[in-house]
Amino acid sequence: VPSAPIVTEIAPEAPVTEPVEDEGNSLAEPEVVDVPGATIETAIPVGDALEGSGWAVKVIGFDEDATSEIMAENMFNERPKHGKYAMVEFRVTRTGPGSGDAFYDLFPSLIVRHQSYEEASAVLPNDMSQRSKIPPGVSATGTFGFDVPRAGTENAVVYLEIDGRGPSTDGFFQVP
Repeated sequence: VPSAPIVTEIAPEAPVTEPVEDEGNSLAEPEVVDVPGATIETAIPVGDALEGSGWAVKVIGFDEDATSEIMAENMFNERPKHGKYAMVEFRVTRTGPGSGDAFYDLFPSLIVRHQSYEEASAVLPNDMSQRSKIPPGVSATGTFGFDVPRAGTENAVVYLEIDGRGPSTDGFFQVP
């Protein structure tokens, strides 16, 4: 029995700052650093990759209303509880040593109106869970689905944590 999606409220983050040394070698006011993907406001542009934890990951597609495709994919898929299914397509490239399983190493959520929606329990077209282990230097594509409200997905942002045996990497992505 699929569980209900987890919804978490996300507060806008402040920009990343780093201390700056002035000519007298003392610390001056911090300088704002725009690190791509560090905040919703600096989300990684479509087609650019987040790299770390043995993976390079790009968002390459977004269907803000994939309800009919997801419902048609499996007769046991349940109707979305929040309003509709949205689907994000990723291209993953294994950059770490040894093969990796993107489905078990990637933890995406979709941010809609500053609320975080976790992955939906449904079988999807091109489902990332159906990818076999990916060897180093090889790429694959796959989708993750989200049960989200009917309104607000036009400004959605993907948050992704990559946890591939070691320190995790995370960031925000723009969607096409």
